[in-house]
Amino acid sequence: MIVRGRARSALLGAAAFVLVMLAAARASATPLVAPQTGGLVFVGPTSAHPSAIFWNPAAAGLQRGTHFHLAAGVDLRRTTIERAPIDTRTGEPASSAAASTTQTFAPVTTSPLTPGGFAGVTSDLDTDRVTLGVAVYTPFAEELAPNEDALRYHARGGSFYAPYGTLSVSFRAASTILLGAGLSAVYPRVDLRFARDVALGDCNGTTACAETDAATERYDLTTGWQRITPDAISFNAGAMVKLSDRLWLAAAYHSPPSSTASSTTAIPSAGGVVIDPAPHEASPASGDARVTFHLPQMVQAGARVTLVPGRWFLHAGLRWVDLSTHRDLDLRVAGPEVRALDAPEWLVRYRGLRDLWAVDVGVEQPAGGTLRVGARLRLENGAVPESHVAPNQIDGPSATVAAGLEFQLTPTLALSLQGTVGALLPRTVDPGVFTPSGEFDCTSSGYDLDRCIPAREGRALPSAAGDYNSTTFGLLVALSYDRL
Repeated sequence: MIVRGRARSALLGAAAFVLVMLAAARASATPLVAPQTGGLVFVGPTSAHPSAIFWNPAAAGLQRGTHFHLAAGVDLRRTTIERAPIDTRTGEPASSAAASTTQTFAPVTTSPLTPGGFAGVTSDLDTDRVTLGVAVYTPFAEELAPNEDALRYHARGGSFYAPYGTLSVSFRAASTILLGAGLSAVYPRVDLRFARDVALGDCNGTTACAETDAATERYDLTTGWQRITPDAISFNAGAMVKLSDRLWLAAAYHSPPSSTASSTTAIPSAGGVVIDPAPHEASPASGDARVTFHLPQMVQAGARVTLVPGRWFLHAGLRWVDLSTHRDLDLRVAGPEVRALDAPEWLVRYRGLRDLWAVDVGVEQPAGGTLRVGARLRLENGAVPESHVAPNQIDGPSATVAAGLEFQLTPTLALSLQGTVGALLPRTVDPGVFTPSGEFDCTSSGYDLDRCIPAREGRALPSAAGDYNSTTFGLLVALSYDRL
């Protein structure tokens, strides 16, 4: 009776936590790549865990029987942004904060929250060689902090989610070799909110013109969940090799969503847009919208070493994410009301990310005991070069510490609580790749190809120069049901 009571309390607590996470889902930003797919510890390319459906489908074959896993978590990034003063005649960073044509900005602190989750099941169907799996999870998620003031030209809020639904199979080719593969359908959804300074094209350096309320045009663009198309299909494959009684090695590859296995296909997502025109005297206009973007490929490798048989493992992992392919968001808007505003029907929101490299190492205990403990250290190079940092894309070299506890409530039911804390190196952008004078330079040059590069790439935006400081936190709760 006591065990049943503990299980019932754990289930009620987990259900309440999931509801809280769902309620926070629209709160606000973290990097594009979700750090906690299935867990913060106890998971990875060598882990015998249902989340292996994502990390490495071959590793699912390490588990015998049927296993259910449900996890819900949230990541918080607390960031202080101190924008550098600008020269209102050009919008560029000012050489002197005391000049009469200089505009200064108060520091802004944002605390965006990004929820994440995983639900999956694996089963060997009472066979010795094959393990099947099915899961739903979100490896790419980003929430942008709402702001109508100093940050509005780069982000007024919004979100980006790309949930995956995956079917996988693991095959035990030999006692020391496991192979696995999975097929995923991707359902991206984009919600973009930003402002456009319509006066930048006329800023010739003689009169104040940059970042005025009267010249600020606001966009709210939302796409629905993408239906299944050949361009939204991804696959993953992996292998595990046992080199000795104490050592397993593993590697896995995740393709980008694509209609072919050899190329990265741009994913179109259709929706609608509402434009509040400058100088806000006319009614907002509604129209159709289309967002096109690329999602990356990934490679994950890992090693699991038995330190103390039956008591402690050493986990080491390496992850590469091809984020340089996510270079921009291509926006197309259309409709009679949009045309009546004489608003641009093609906008590019520049990203300019670089490839992400992450290394993690940690120790953990095997599953099955009354209490399981694990801890990890993760180091990342950061997906955003310092010159590319902006209010809607804040990242850099970071270190994150994660710890987890797993309580075996009954012989088949376990509850896991996990948390992280991390810090990014302070970022100073001076002047950065965003150049407010880019639009004027393009038009005044007669649309010279070289001088129009910033405008064509979507970098002719108000300056993002300034200082950025971030601290990250994460929390996850998970329930596992195991029937051997």
